[in-house]
Amino acid sequence: KEVNEGCVEEWSTQLGEALELLRSLRGQGAQVNVSCQMGKNRSAAAILVWMCSEAGWTLPAAVEHLRSITALACGNPYLIDAVARFLRVEVDIPLNDAGDEGHWICISPPGTPRNLRDDDNDDVDDGTAVMATRPAVEAESCELAGLFEGI
Repeated sequence: KEVNEGCVEEWSTQLGEALELLRSLRGQGAQVNVSCQMGKNRSAAAILVWMCSEAGWTLPAAVEHLRSITALACGNPYLIDAVARFLRVEVDIPLNDAGDEGHWICISPPGTPRNLRDDDNDDVDDGTAVMATRPAVEAESCELAGLFEGI
């Protein structure tokens, strides 16, 4: 596979920044929800770094676990390369065949199909719902904007 090595190196650095932020938030007793727009590659990469660095998982086992939750997880091989580079491990993580030897097509919807509404209404999200949130724990240098910019 061809990839711009500069991107993998940059993503690896950004994953280190994400891990440091997660460690800082843990130190403050925060409950953290890690997500990106689609919740399958960038957020999975950050979770993989956490699982391997803080919870003792190997990278292949962590990838397999996330993929057991959703077959869409960890589908970007270049982000997996960035995780491996950050962790300083050399592994070959195959693409997920989703249990059918690779005969599947995934079409990702634009955004999440459901959100928790402030009124706890379970209707399908019409795009105007506001996510219910817990009180935020502020950490110094908690600016996340741009953390995964360009991915």
